[in-house]
Amino acid sequence: MEPKANLWLLLVSERLELYESSLTSESQRRSYVVDQTEGETQEHILALYMQIPKLTGQELAYQLAAIYRNPAEVDHARTEYEHWVMPNTTQRGNFIVWYRKFRLLTTQAEVTNQQTLLRDLDRKISDFLARAVALHHKPCTTVGALADKLTEIDELEVSIRERNRYRPAREVAKKPALEYVMSTKSLNARQARWAEALANYNFLIMYRSGKDNFLADALTRHTDELDPQNHTEKNRLQQLIKNDRIDTQILSETLRMHHSDEISIANIDI
Repeated sequence: MEPKANLWLLLVSERLELYESSLTSESQRRSYVVDQTEGETQEHILALYMQIPKLTGQELAYQLAAIYRNPAEVDHARTEYEHWVMPNTTQRGNFIVWYRKFRLLTTQAEVTNQQTLLRDLDRKISDFLARAVALHHKPCTTVGALADKLTEIDELEVSIRERNRYRPAREVAKKPALEYVMSTKSLNARQARWAEALANYNFLIMYRSGKDNFLADALTRHTDELDPQNHTEKNRLQQLIKNDRIDTQILSETLRMHHSDEISIANIDI
């Protein structure tokens, strides 16, 4: 449908008169009116199409326009239009499917201002398309131009990402942490979730040494650093009471349990 029910009715009525010589029977005229709809609008007109007694082609158009001129229907469509945003997905052609619904809702909600439509389309698209279209320096001044550009970006960028997903991987550097994840028979819950997510992609993990990788992560931590850190955490106690003020019996019993006469009470793990 066009951006407004009244305008759609006017166009269909004019075309029925224009094609009167071609649409010779009432059945053909009824079918023509049905062909001018899609989505939810077609569901409404099919219900009218099956009514008995049968409506003429012109009556079908009037009845359908009356439905979308109903104030309750308009308010409902406006509410749905406000909450209709494009989901973030990598599926190719997703914008076309979403845009059809967007245009249908603009018809039902009677949103006809081009600047409003342009602004709403720009803010309702997915985050990926918004970032991609921002790279194009030439701004779009009409809804049709922006829709064409988004359609092109959706087809092109998604195709590139799909090709990268199955691109042959390069040789991966040997790293104990990576070898452990790939070879161990038992993974914890967090490792299992990552392994399940990565299993959907045909690639190998590339490792960069610590000098090249400034972002510290679990893979850049050397195993020989863990023991001193654990020792520091384990023995991080403050000596709040001096040794000469501790009961001699408690002190001697504690030292005996640690098998050392030279150990300080500040370094005992209690």
